[in-house]
Amino acid sequence: MKKIILFLFAISATYAQEITKSELIKTAKSFKLDTITYQLSGDGFEFLKAEMKANQNFMLGEYHNSSLVSKFTQSLFPHLKEANYKVWATEISPTSVRKLKSFLESKNFTKNITDFTAKYGKNNDVIPFFSSPADFEMLQTSRDNGFEIWGLDQHYFGGFQFVMDDIYNGYDAKTKLENPTLLQDAGKPDGDLAFSKLFDLSKNKLAQNIKKEMLESIAIYTDYSAGRYYQNNTVRSKLMKTNFYNYYTHYVNTKKVEPKAFFKLGSNHISKGLSPLGILDLGDFINQFTEVKNQKSIHIQLCYRFELDKNVMTDLLSTGDYPIELLDLFKENEWIILDLRPFQARLYNQQLKKEPKIELSKQMIDCIKQFDVLILSPEKRK
Repeated sequence: MKKIILFLFAISATYAQEITKSELIKTAKSFKLDTITYQLSGDGFEFLKAEMKANQNFMLGEYHNSSLVSKFTQSLFPHLKEANYKVWATEISPTSVRKLKSFLESKNFTKNITDFTAKYGKNNDVIPFFSSPADFEMLQTSRDNGFEIWGLDQHYFGGFQFVMDDIYNGYDAKTKLENPTLLQDAGKPDGDLAFSKLFDLSKNKLAQNIKKEMLESIAIYTDYSAGRYYQNNTVRSKLMKTNFYNYYTHYVNTKKVEPKAFFKLGSNHISKGLSPLGILDLGDFINQFTEVKNQKSIHIQLCYRFELDKNVMTDLLSTGDYPIELLDLFKENEWIILDLRPFQARLYNQQLKKEPKIELSKQMIDCIKQFDVLILSPEKRK
C-alpha cells in the first residue's frame, strides 16, 4: 500500500510540474557552420549526429529559398550517409526529380542546370528550392553521397512549360509535322483538349503518368485560387503521402530493405498531429507509419529570427511569428537547438489537469506539440 501511495503521489507531482522559460533555455545547445568548408562543430552538432543514428526518418522542416539553409543541408549529407541514410525526400514532383536526375547524370551539370533555370525560371519557381548556386551544390553533394531523391509534391505551375516542351520534343518528325501548333495550343487558357492530346500522342512510357500528375496539380491550384484552402491543403497532403508510399514500396520491393529517409520540406508539412495549417499533414503520417514499425522519426522545425526589408530589421520574435521564449537564445553566427521532447508529456499533463497555469506563449505550446526539436538559425533574411 505504501508503494501505491508513493506512486500516486509521484504521478500527482508530475501533473503539477510547470514548464518555465528558464528551464527551456537551460536545455539549449548550439553549433557553428563554416559556410566555406561546410564543417559543423559544437555540442548541437553532436546532438544532431546522435539523432541521425537513432531515427529511421530525419525530418527537417525548413523555411524556404535560403542559401544558408541549402548550405546547412549540404553539410548534413556526409553525416546522414554515415548514419546509413539512403533517401532524400523533397517538396517537388516526381517529374521534377527525374529532370534533376538527368542533369546530375550529365557531364556538364552546372552549365546544363543553370541554362535550364535561366530559360524557364520565373521567380525561381521552375523547380522550386533548386534554383540557386547553393541549391545546385547541395544537389551535387547529395549525389556524391549516394542519395536517391524522391519527389513527394505536386508539380509547380512555373514548371509546366518544360514538361510540355520535353513531351513535344520527344515526338518523331511525322507527329510534329501533323501537329505544328499543338504545343502552343496546349499552353493556352482554353487549351484543355490540346493539353490532353499532347500527352496522348507521346510514345514516352511515362507520358500518361506525367499527364495524371499535371492534372492533379492543376486541380490543387484550382482549389487554392477558388479559396478552397482546406480542400487544397488536404488533397496536397494526401498526394504527398501517396507519393511517399509508392516510392517506399518500390524501394523495399526492389532492394529488399527499408530505407532510412531524410526529409527536407517546409515546416508546415513536417509537424506531428494537427499542422500549423490545421490538417494531418505528411509529418503526422510519417510519425504514425514509423511507430507501427517500432521505429522512430524526429521532426525538426527550422526558423530564423531577423528579417531585413528596405534596410529595416524586424525581429520576428517581437511580431509573434515565433515563440517569445526564444528571445534570449539568439547568438551571432551560431545555431541554437532546443530538444522539445522532454516537455511534451509534461505539457500534455498540464493541459489535461488544467493546473498549474501554463506560463508559455501559444507559439511555444504549439511548437512543443508539433515538433520534437527546434533549431534557431542566425540568418538575417532579406
